[in-house]
Amino acid sequence: SSPEAGPEKLTQATPATVTWLVFFSPSGVSFSSTPLLSRITPLLAASSTTPNDNATSRPQRIVKVAAIGKTTAEALQTLGIAADAVATKPSPESLLEALS
Repeated sequence: SSPEAGPEKLTQATPATVTWLVFFSPSGVSFSSTPLLSRITPLLAASSTTPNDNATSRPQRIVKVAAIGKTTAEALQTLGIAADAVATKPSPESLLEALS
């Protein structure tokens, strides 16, 4: 049997173990907004410094957020979380395209 990912697994998540958090629906965002948001927020705040085209450094989130659809991205925004990628269709191909 495979290990299940649930809310308790987020307590073990670190920027070293999580690259993307993907939200599939506004109701998933709503579910996450209460007990999980406090666990997710430190992952979203973690940043690294990466050089940009001007040879200066700018902070960038290590853990990024993806949303399936515009309404899911808007639900995230109401919590103060900007989606780094938004898939236009609920398909693996669209998600892959948005993450690329």
